[in-house]
This record gives sequence, structure tokens and C-alpha cells, in this order.
Amino acid sequence: MPAHMDLLSPDIPPELFLQIFRFLDAKSLVRCCSVCHVWDDLIRDTIELRYSIELLAEGMVREPSVTGCDPNRDLQTLLTRRRAWQTLEWTSKVTVDVEPLTRGAWELAGGIFIQHQPRNSSILSVAFSRDQDPRTELTQPSPQAIRDFRDLALDPTQDLLVRFYAVSGDSEHAHLHFVCRTISTDQPHPLAAHATLCLSLDRDVRDTYFSMQIAEDIVCVFYYKPPFSFHIINWKKGIRVVHLMPDRSVGVLGVTDIHLLTPRSFIGIDTSPYATVDSGRIDVFTFDGEHPNPPTLIATFELPKTFPGKNLVNAKIFAGAYCANMGSVVTPPPPFLKSNESRIFMLHLRHAVNHWFWLFVPFHVFHKYVANAADDGPRLVLWDEWGSTHSRMLAGSARNMYRAVHGSRVALPFGERQSGLVQILDFGATIQRSAALANPDVPSSSADIQVKLHTGPSNIPSADYVFLSTITTTLPYLSTVRKLGPGNDIFLLDQDRLCAMNSAAGNTGQMTVYTF
Repeated sequence: MPAHMDLLSPDIPPELFLQIFRFLDAKSLVRCCSVCHVWDDLIRDTIELRYSIELLAEGMVREPSVTGCDPNRDLQTLLTRRRAWQTLEWTSKVTVDVEPLTRGAWELAGGIFIQHQPRNSSILSVAFSRDQDPRTELTQPSPQAIRDFRDLALDPTQDLLVRFYAVSGDSEHAHLHFVCRTISTDQPHPLAAHATLCLSLDRDVRDTYFSMQIAEDIVCVFYYKPPFSFHIINWKKGIRVVHLMPDRSVGVLGVTDIHLLTPRSFIGIDTSPYATVDSGRIDVFTFDGEHPNPPTLIATFELPKTFPGKNLVNAKIFAGAYCANMGSVVTPPPPFLKSNESRIFMLHLRHAVNHWFWLFVPFHVFHKYVANAADDGPRLVLWDEWGSTHSRMLAGSARNMYRAVHGSRVALPFGERQSGLVQILDFGATIQRSAALANPDVPSSSADIQVKLHTGPSNIPSADYVFLSTITTTLPYLSTVRKLGPGNDIFLLDQDRLCAMNSAAGNTGQMTVYTF
């Protein structure tokens, strides 16, 4: 028997403490670690309990489809991958032939990459594996399907691929077609109410930019071109539940982007003045995903106040794909998946005239207002109440962004364009693990790899004449910089891999995939 068990209450067998601890979730275990050194040691020396806490610290959840869990093996796998991401030391590197990302719709999620390739009228599907070469498949849809194709989205944890088509009837009207199929067999999805869901839209969809997302039973499409429009569809019921357009009565006028927070809530960034907020804001909405109803505004987050003429003119929101956590079609499935609650939201802000900033905000900052919605109307959250301690603002650039976010990690080009340097920002690297599980040592930098833990403040000085006062933010993050292939400046992320491409004109579209 370990010596520390002798210090437990003589009236309670030590085995009983372990059984009680096994009923607790990871957050409760962390609190137990702070009770006394005896409990602290007991939890640290029990692999199963330590694994639960390390999953929480890494923003992971157990993969539900995996059977025969070995906590010792899975803990070592988790710690090994954490170290690999901190140092960007990959375990394998392969090259896949794809088309440049500017030429067609594409999506990377959960080890699956799917791309619409208009040049050869085909759909490319690539399934990545940790221990095998990528499996590629090329399909040839009908000519009409290729002509009307607009976008796609996928969720490997639901074996779901949604293809989006827009058929223009005339210059002012269009019909939207959502086709729900399985990734594994390319057959109609058994949970979809209709194999193809058709909706009418009172606008021209030609040459229009939009984004598409999936969150469990919800598919949404946001049209950027003014006047914006936002559509939420319940694909399992086959109905549109939200149709949002500029509405002065609720102050929704200058929305430049929207992103799903959960299957029943979303955030939107608005550049138009509203109430006492005149410098841009982030609105949090909830909605009824079962029946058509207007969304409900529950909170407004003020953005920093600006000098006259330097107002927010555009913004985009980036975050990792929402996973339903129902199992994965990837073979073999990983022992753990990124938790939806671990996501970081990256806002790309453009202020007049061409001043760019990155603003990083964790999921929980917005979601706590969803979980505790007030009955007396929406809450106004001033920048001074939330920005300094719950976000990180950094100087940005005008570079185009792709799927560069997954979970708590962000991949950004570093240094001069075409330098081939990538920077990984990990906003989940400093979660308190309690005294029982000390934060892992930050790896040392070397000639090829620069690693730095940022716990001090970042300052955007008011002397730059954008913001009225110096903007100080302190959300901790770990930065790792490493040189990849020459010229790589487009980066995609999922749980286990970093994909790099070259945006230079005339490139072949080859994608280099680094697995960790």
C-alpha cells in the first residue's frame, strides 16, 4: 500500500476514497486535489484519475466509439501528442495533390478533407490515417450538379456531408438545395428528413460570398454581401428555423459574419452603432432549433472604442468545426476528441483605413451568457468588463485566412510572405491542472524551433490612433514557430495534423500534411 494512504482517515478504507473519486468528473477531481496533499498524491498516482484530468487540461473528451480503453496507454498517447504539438515535431509527412484552395469549396475536419474541383468537374475526398497512407477517392457528379454547386460542410462524427447548391431562377430569386449524404458511402443520410431540402431565397446568389457550418442537427448559411442574410436549417426535421436579415428593431444592421456557438446559439459581429455601443460589437443569440422563430439577443459585447474615422468596417469569425461527438468514421478512431467547449474564436478585425487586428476569445466567455440568460432582456458587457482578462488582441494583417483554427489552437503565417514559417498559438496550454498535476515544462527553443509561453500583457498603443486608449489583453497562450516547406503560407488544422500549402500564383496545389 502506498505510504500516503496511511494518512487517510482510519475509519474510511483507502480503496473507498478511490471508488468515490472514480464517480467524479475531471473538474471535481481538480478541486479535490486542492483539499490536501494526501488526496493530491492519491489522484496523481492513480492513472485513471490522472488521465481524466489531463483530458480536461488538453480540452479533450473520450471518443465514445472506442472500446477497451487502456488509461495508461491513452495517457501516454495524450502526453506524447501534447509534446509533439508544443515543439511541432511531426511523426509523419505526406504530400497530397489537390487544387489551390481559391478555386473551389473545400473542408477539413476530423481527418477528412473534401474538395470540389471545378477544373475537372469532380469531388476529391481524402481520408487521413495516423499509420497508413492517405486514402483518396475522386467522384464525378452530374454536369448540372457541378454548375450549381456552391459549398460543402462535413461532420465526420455524424458521418455527415452536406452539399449546398444554389440555382438562380432570375436575377433576384434563387432556390437553395441542401443534400445530406453519408461520408462513408455517399448515400442519403438515414437521419435526414429529406435527401434534398429545397428553400427559396429572395436574392441573387451569383458571385456572392457565403459561409456554411454544421452543429449536430443544424446547418447554417451566411451570405456576406449586403444586405446580409442568415439561414438556419434543421436537417433532421427538414425545416428552416431562422431567417435573419437587417432589422432595425433589434439593432441587427451591419452584421459582417456569424458563427455557431452551439446547436442552439450563435455569435454575430456587427459594425453598426447600437444603443451606447458605437465602435463595433459581438452579439450573442439563442434560437429555437425545433420550430421557426426569430432568434433572441441575450448579450452584447462591446469592442474597444476608436478614434473618429477609425471605426470597425469589417470582421470575420474563425473557429474549429463543431463535433457532435457521436463517434468517428476515421479508422482507427482516436482515443479522444477535441471538446467543443475548448474552442477558441478568432476574430479578424479591419478598422478604417486598413488597420488589422486579431482578437482571440475562448468559447466560455460567450457561452456563460447562453447558460445564464437573463429574463430582463439582453446584457450589455462593456469592453473593460471582459476584454482585458478574457481575450488576447494582437496586431494582424490583410492575409486571407482558411481553416486555420481547431480547438484551442490557431495556425498563422509568421514573418515575411513566402517565408515558410508557421506559428501555432495554443490558448489551451496553460489551463490550471491543480497542484497535483504541475503544468508541463515549456520546451526549450532551438535554432529551428522557437517556443514561448506568453503570460504577460499585450498592448496595442493608443499612439497608433486607432483606439482611444491603449488596449491591454492578457489571455495566456503558448507560441511555437517553425519553418516548414519553402513558400508555405496557407495552413489548415485538425486534431492530429497541420496542412500547409503555397498561395503563390501558378502553384500546383500540392498540400503537405504533417501528422502529430
